[in-house]
Amino acid sequence: MGGFWLANLALVYFVSLRHLSNNSFLMDYWREAFLPMPLWSDPGWFAAFFNDSVQFQFGIKQFEWLALIFIPIGWFALYREMRTFAMTLVFMTFFAFSASALRLYPVSDRLALFLIPLGILLLGKAVEVTSKIFANNKLIATGITLALSAYLLYSPFTTSIQNFISPKNSDNMRLYLDYLAASWREGDVIFVSYWAEPAFRFYAPFYHLEGIQYEASEFADYPDPKKLTSRIDPLVGQRRVWVLFSHVYEQGWFNEREVLIAYLDEIGMKRREFRRPNTSVYLLLYDLSK
Repeated sequence: MGGFWLANLALVYFVSLRHLSNNSFLMDYWREAFLPMPLWSDPGWFAAFFNDSVQFQFGIKQFEWLALIFIPIGWFALYREMRTFAMTLVFMTFFAFSASALRLYPVSDRLALFLIPLGILLLGKAVEVTSKIFANNKLIATGITLALSAYLLYSPFTTSIQNFISPKNSDNMRLYLDYLAASWREGDVIFVSYWAEPAFRFYAPFYHLEGIQYEASEFADYPDPKKLTSRIDPLVGQRRVWVLFSHVYEQGWFNEREVLIAYLDEIGMKRREFRRPNTSVYLLLYDLSK
């Protein structure tokens, strides 16, 4: 199994990963996720990393500092029983942060998910050890175990229930394509931003929009306003021009949405805008015939 993993890693590395460190956009996007060097140059980085990990990865949103105490307790307890396994966890974490320090791998958000099961194991071990300390008194041991378990599970459970009742649709392209399909008229044209194009192409067939011609921006257009707005020019003169974009690109002073809307307002007139709360997708209808 280990050999299979290594072969898989080698294949992925030569096909994709070896090129990523030369991608200036990705390096800039993840710059806050690289371990600061020297370590003492940015002490706040570690506090922010652990706080974000506990809140957003483990889902614990109250008394986060307790989780940071329980994790080392769980590791020391594990080390006493299974030293090889405990040291394996240490080396996995060490190599991950070493790669981050070398700016080869950003340890943050979804790219740090592989570390979360390790932390969960250690939290569980800490609960087990705490209950064993009071093993002579079953009532106290049971009470402490239930209290710690409730602490660890309350926030993730309530958050999951809330998301189940009211799912988050921040990038839900389907709502917009459903509206677009219902409003589409013969002769309509559409501009799709670079970041919205993959989802647009995937969902378009479900709404019978796969045959329409569209203009799109390209990654090389960012962050150059002239290049970006030039993608709109082939549609100038059309009476009904739909504009669809999502995952708004921002870098320094440049904001894709602001640049596009300012240019469209300059050369035409907005007739309609379709938006849903808590989403990052924008659909607008402009008259560029004037």
